[in-house]
Amino acid sequence: MSEATVARASALLDVGRVSEATSLLRKALSQSPDAYDLLCLLSEAHLQASEYDEVVRVAERAIAVDPEDARAYYNAAVALSFLKRHREAIEVAEEAVRLAPMEWWTHAGLATALARKRDRLFSRKFASRAMAEARSAVELAPEEPDAHFVVGYCANRAHRRREAKAAYERVLSLQPEHPAAFHNLSTLQIRLGRPIAAARGLRSAAAEGGLGDLARHNIDALGMVLLWFTYGALWALCLLLGLLDERHCSRLTYVIVDSSVLLLLVVVAVVSAYRLPQTVRAYYRRLVRRNGWFALRSFLILVAFGALVCSAALAGNGLRDALRSTAKGCLAWALLIGWLQVWWVKRRAPDDRVV
Repeated sequence: MSEATVARASALLDVGRVSEATSLLRKALSQSPDAYDLLCLLSEAHLQASEYDEVVRVAERAIAVDPEDARAYYNAAVALSFLKRHREAIEVAEEAVRLAPMEWWTHAGLATALARKRDRLFSRKFASRAMAEARSAVELAPEEPDAHFVVGYCANRAHRRREAKAAYERVLSLQPEHPAAFHNLSTLQIRLGRPIAAARGLRSAAAEGGLGDLARHNIDALGMVLLWFTYGALWALCLLLGLLDERHCSRLTYVIVDSSVLLLLVVVAVVSAYRLPQTVRAYYRRLVRRNGWFALRSFLILVAFGALVCSAALAGNGLRDALRSTAKGCLAWALLIGWLQVWWVKRRAPDDRVV
């Protein structure tokens, strides 16, 4: 009965039917409360459902039944990391490595627990240990995609972007449909200056049930990056036009510089928008309609842009100064709103289980 239940529950978890697996396991445990395999599977089911307190509780029951098996320690360590109980997570993960030193997943669990700890005083120490454990996992299972994924995860946490990118690409070469690696590689594209490629990857990852919230959060972050670029370009143009006025350049020179820079910005914006996937463009259109702060920032940027266009088209230094001041004021307000949005998005960011 127990073996059949374990097989059935494992099959249900493999296809994402977590609630059915949980019900089946609880029913079986009511008859055999000390069945170790059932307890381990139940803790895995709670882990898939992001019920971390329950994972720890069930894993502790499993450890009490068989303290010499590493599986329950591994599940407990993962859950403790998500609960931000980092010291306990590292201790439990170290015990899993001690019990099963030749299993790649125990080293991967310890590497992840170390990488999640954000103690500034010991950040380098934990980063070095995390990378060492992740490489041990790869040495034990060189063809296992998740082992390479942990290397990418730890390298990303240690700000080794190129190494993380190479690791995620290795994961995708072994398993092209690995959603977490695909998602994380896309977020790295933002940091490496490739926002269009990042948008494509993030939108694809957003379709995955387990990564949807995190991918949508990072698409929002990508939009903020693009808006920050626009702020910087328009502010630089305001300063440039101010310098041209101070040097008493001719009206023709002023118009040429203003019009050329604005035209260049329009071309860059149009090309970027054209290269974004249709689904991403639709996402941002919905964001403008549904998110009032995002819409206000976009409106302020358009007003600033329009003021600079008019400063080139209209004569009179006084009016040009007023239009540039209007543009600067709109950009300053947009910058303030953007800073508040960044703070709010970070505060409400979903659990960074993969990034």
